[in-house]
Amino acid sequence: MSLLTDTLPEIEMRTNGIGLGYIQTGHFRLKDIGACRLYVNMKFSPYVQLTLADGKTVIFNTSDSELTEHLYETCISF
Repeated sequence: MSLLTDTLPEIEMRTNGIGLGYIQTGHFRLKDIGACRLYVNMKFSPYVQLTLADGKTVIFNTSDSELTEHLYETCISF
């Protein structure tokens, strides 16, 4: 499942990663999602949320919204 969203669920905990201001990278626990991997700059939206075949969730974005949307379109085309 793939989702393009303008909001990121609340981060409940960083379990193994880096949180430097707006930059959040690594393993996190998010409200309503649970354990996931984040590769985001919270200063920019949208975000691509992918649920992988093994049930794990990955959320990422870029500083360029058009590029993020293009990456989302590429993901849903597979």
